[in-house]
Amino acid sequence: MLSLAMRSCWCLVALAAAVVACGETTDIVGTRSSTTPVETPPDQDVLDDVGVTEEEAEMAIRSAYEQLFFGDPDTQAIYRAVGDDAGYIEDVNYNDVRTDAIGYGMFVTVQVDDREVFDKLWTWTKRYMLMTAPPRKGLLRWSCSTEGTDCASSAATDATSFIVTSLYLAQAKWGDAGAHDYEADANTLVDAMVLTEERNGGIVDAVQNMFDIGARLPRKTSSTNDEPYLFTDYVMPAFYDYWSKWRTEDAQFWLEAAEASRNLLRTASVAGNGLIPLEIESDGSPAPTVDYYDERSARTLLNRWFCHAWTGPHPWVYALNERLLDFLSEQDLLVSSYYLTGKVRGDRNTVAHLALTATAAAATEDTAAYASFLQALADQPIPEGDRRYYDGMLYLISFMAVSGNIDAGTP
Repeated sequence: MLSLAMRSCWCLVALAAAVVACGETTDIVGTRSSTTPVETPPDQDVLDDVGVTEEEAEMAIRSAYEQLFFGDPDTQAIYRAVGDDAGYIEDVNYNDVRTDAIGYGMFVTVQVDDREVFDKLWTWTKRYMLMTAPPRKGLLRWSCSTEGTDCASSAATDATSFIVTSLYLAQAKWGDAGAHDYEADANTLVDAMVLTEERNGGIVDAVQNMFDIGARLPRKTSSTNDEPYLFTDYVMPAFYDYWSKWRTEDAQFWLEAAEASRNLLRTASVAGNGLIPLEIESDGSPAPTVDYYDERSARTLLNRWFCHAWTGPHPWVYALNERLLDFLSEQDLLVSSYYLTGKVRGDRNTVAHLALTATAAAATEDTAAYASFLQALADQPIPEGDRRYYDGMLYLISFMAVSGNIDAGTP
């Protein structure tokens, strides 16, 4: 695995082109930890199908990390240091801080072994986004201004899930060496996701659990004011399976949540073309008038990749990915949004969508047959400009995935 511990020794080389050119609770979801991490299955690197060596891939990842975190602040970087002990990832398109940005930033920094930046991100998040009083105790405000003000009152399930997983990964990698008790903080967030209603004696101030306890499925947010549909890309079965390794007394709950989520993802694609609806009903059928929409739908492909890499292989992942990629391969104009009928909905293919389809190609039975999607990622320059947060982070995480540079938590 690559390490960024000696970051200051590296030159910032633009290699993308060169590559190819706190408390304990014991309830329904109880406690507590087992340090029995999951090992990533070997041979996740599929970039050899397009002639990218392991060394070239690692250099490209280093360059992307350097640029997105420490490049030109106006056109390249999205990481902002605050004082000596904190920092955040800015969604530069909206000039705010969102928990999905924090989650991606924490996930990337633990993978590249940059504990200093990881700790600063989590310090800022705990300082401004973590709610400490009932009825929202333990939940993370999903957005704040860059000053840590004007924060939302509800928590987003997808972002919280990425942050929880990153904290457990940090515990596996760094133990007690960092500025935080990573495992305890992860458990605080997980407890809030499933025990909020029990703690509050029911629904209070429109605050609900972030999981439907009976169905073992995630909800959109902690607010009862949301529509009842579920965002497909919020379903993250490999993460729930991973959490079960850390929470022995409720491991069965999380194993059941992982299985329920895998079953849901199996049915959430449109049969003929493999397009993934942005929102789904609890049985996996599309919600009304919702289409395959940019990287929002395609983030489901990354969740499938985690299933493939951390708990697979799964034949259903292969089948669904191949169905979608076959459809996309047949298009005269490849874009990132379609009506579920297959009709083109937009006129652009975002970098994030391009990168996520590469993770789908990496989780197929014959990766060489879908090498064009891997080639597109290898050819893609590191994102800059107004969309560099979303495009950049999903580009970097996808590149890590398809090159075998995501560690699933082996100490």
